[in-house]
Amino acid sequence: MPRRTREHRLHVAETFSLEGHRHSWKFGGDALFTTIYNFFPSLFGGEYIFRDIKVNPSTFEPMLAGMEITPLRAYTHQAARYYIQNFGSTESHPDTNEYSGFAQDTIRITTRLAMSLGVRSDLQTFSTKGLVTNPLWPASGKVPFDTNNFGPRVGLAYSLGEHRPLVIRAGYGLFYTRIPHLYTSTVATDNGISSANLFLDNSKFYPRQVFPTYPNPAVSCALTATTCTPSANLAGLLTSDVSAFAPNFRSPKVQQASLNLEREIVDRFAAGVSYLYVHGVDLIRARDVNLPAPVNEVYPVYDDSGTNFLGTYDNVASFSTWQFTPSITCPFVPCINPLVRPIPRLGAINQFESAASSVYHGLTGVGAPSDAQRILGPDYASTDMRLTRRIYAGDHVKLEFMAESFNLLNRDNKRVNSNDDGFLSSAAQFVQIDKLTGLNHFPAHFRQPTHLLSATGAYAPRQVQLALRLIF
Repeated sequence: MPRRTREHRLHVAETFSLEGHRHSWKFGGDALFTTIYNFFPSLFGGEYIFRDIKVNPSTFEPMLAGMEITPLRAYTHQAARYYIQNFGSTESHPDTNEYSGFAQDTIRITTRLAMSLGVRSDLQTFSTKGLVTNPLWPASGKVPFDTNNFGPRVGLAYSLGEHRPLVIRAGYGLFYTRIPHLYTSTVATDNGISSANLFLDNSKFYPRQVFPTYPNPAVSCALTATTCTPSANLAGLLTSDVSAFAPNFRSPKVQQASLNLEREIVDRFAAGVSYLYVHGVDLIRARDVNLPAPVNEVYPVYDDSGTNFLGTYDNVASFSTWQFTPSITCPFVPCINPLVRPIPRLGAINQFESAASSVYHGLTGVGAPSDAQRILGPDYASTDMRLTRRIYAGDHVKLEFMAESFNLLNRDNKRVNSNDDGFLSSAAQFVQIDKLTGLNHFPAHFRQPTHLLSATGAYAPRQVQLALRLIF
């Protein structure tokens, strides 16, 4: 279903400069007012998921114990394994205002040394329109208000030597990043009161009684509807997720430092090297805090085929308990019971925390681009080089020739796909549902990716480009 976002922005900025004998002062500030309308009917139309499923071999009706078929065959017989659908409001208004002010002084200490000192203050506020606090989780329905975002800045430039001097430039700054409206929008829509989630497993007895017929949704909601309400027969199968900021949430910030060395080697030919360091602090991480304490379970270790026991055991942290007594939902023991959450009336509580960090080191030639916002890997390395030659064809005409190479050494940088859950694999094989080792049964669903942690692509090979520019 479509997602629509409309933003209206008003930006006001002002800067003042004051020149002295050795000082150059700058003062300024700006304000950005953003009004946002967000329409996001996420899974309001329902979604079927086809996975391995056990069915009646005659009718292909799903059942707990039967003939297991592949996802493709399940799709052929319209025997979906899972069905999911969300309910609640599709609209949110995560309006935000941003204010900042700065002061800077550039000091000419000597004819060879100059220094810049500055400080910047940033404040981001959010609208509370549409926010609801869930009594079961008091931190919900609230937005952060961090007023202590002061970032110092310092830089220097020094010229060493008389003839063809070595020019040294260095700088350091602390920068606060804005919080995307996606987080405040999610806080507004996922409050655990007016929102609900439906998850049905067609292989289980009770969910199968209300499992919709493919391709029909369990509840039909118009594409442009602003709300979607579940039917009464689904009430006992719904869960309510909550998204909230942690009480001690802080604005993300980035420390950035750079060092640049440049010197003219021969007439009209200069060489240099630049180093860039970027350290992200208090970056946003989402964590489900409505989980019980994990319990270590001892599992046997098998080879990749899932059939040959290697004679060793390993501890596996599990949030669920085991069931050893047969029941309607577990006729063949042992089974892994459904998750029992500390707050049973709520599903996942996705708490946005200031708990992640990042580090970037970059070494480049003068003028070579660097992208500090990539967190690339694993084992990513690339060497780029640029050569520039300027030819004077007269008093007012210059030719500039440029040769650039990216990934100069043609390194094979493997590329893997990843998301919040880790690495992704596009293919997998399924083995036995449980294991009998000696006299012990171990409940498990062994899903073995065929390319676990293996690259499925590569970044660009060596690229060379030439340019000629006429300056007049």
